[in-house]
Amino acid sequence: MSESMEINVSSMTLTPETARIMYNRWSLFHYELRKRMSLGDFDYQDLALSEEQWIELHPILDADGGPLPPTSRFPAPPAQLANGATHVQESNHANQKATHKEVLKTAAALKDALITSLGEDIADELRDPLNGLADVDYWNILQHMQAVYGTLNRSDVNQIQNDIRIYLPEKSFQTNAARQAKNFAQLAPLNMYTSEMDKIEAFLDSIKSISIFQPLITD
Repeated sequence: MSESMEINVSSMTLTPETARIMYNRWSLFHYELRKRMSLGDFDYQDLALSEEQWIELHPILDADGGPLPPTSRFPAPPAQLANGATHVQESNHANQKATHKEVLKTAAALKDALITSLGEDIADELRDPLNGLADVDYWNILQHMQAVYGTLNRSDVNQIQNDIRIYLPEKSFQTNAARQAKNFAQLAPLNMYTSEMDKIEAFLDSIKSISIFQPLITD
């Protein structure tokens, strides 16, 4: 990875108007990004766990109710080498330092990509007047997005249904089919367009005014 790591999220940038419709695709994009960036023993999916989920896995109280030190989501830097370390120990220590640096750099790049993909208006919902988003954790951004934009409203459903009724003749058949598949998937949790017959009827309705398809359609 380069020293100045950048992740392209231009196709996944949200606005308050599109966030609910794009939420599932946006969330999957960042899931796959965390998965792809994972390094060895460090799993960046840990960054997506809420505070409650993290504490459930890493308790802050022992069996008797006494406090335990909180567990960081990031690996601790290697301890300083003692005097007289062997070449092997020095080599291992250097590798551990490099890995630690890479983990933090990649985590920072993932957060930058997440913030960029929010778009300015949504980012403003989380931005502190003094510190901006510097102190807002990755996992709290995800929790905000799920709480505010993770559920479609009636306007979103209407917009998706309207898009289902449209066939774009300037696009390929495969592109139209892929777009409709995404639309169907978004409405499936609402028990809409769940049968193949529903999908076929919607598709036939979308192409009925397209002249190239009219010989294939019978009333």
